[in-house]
Amino acid sequence: MSASADLQEAIVELLGMPGALRVNVPLVSRRTKELAGDIEAAAANQGLCIFVMPPLPTSALQGNPFVLFDQAEVRVRIVEQPAMNQTGADAYDLVDDVASALHWQPKAEGTKLGAILAHPLQLAERPCEMVEDPQARIIEVIFEAVYELQPGG
Repeated sequence: MSASADLQEAIVELLGMPGALRVNVPLVSRRTKELAGDIEAAAANQGLCIFVMPPLPTSALQGNPFVLFDQAEVRVRIVEQPAMNQTGADAYDLVDDVASALHWQPKAEGTKLGAILAHPLQLAERPCEMVEDPQARIIEVIFEAVYELQPGG
């Protein structure tokens, strides 16, 4: 897998840990042209689910013989269909949970996320964006990551 996919999967794993979220909702790694994740979320959908989007590098350290993304956006997309939501929580509740679960991770060395990141994951300066329409509420919690591409990775 790529560094981006490894980072994405480590975040899904972290959000899936007991106690990370106040309710059990589907967690899906969202990848371009991979509809299986969307289908899985729709099948298990209780009106609330989380998509972890692929990291998007926005800046690379210059003048080095290796690739280090000194800034990359990691977006965790919370999707709620309020009319169908029977979970006992809403998208706004999960914003708090996602922010608390991921900000300044890894908090312990030797974790899967710690092996990928060169600096702890942190909330972006503008930590959330929202889109709402009559059927759905989508809130993205945005983090900044720093990671290096490993040879052959």
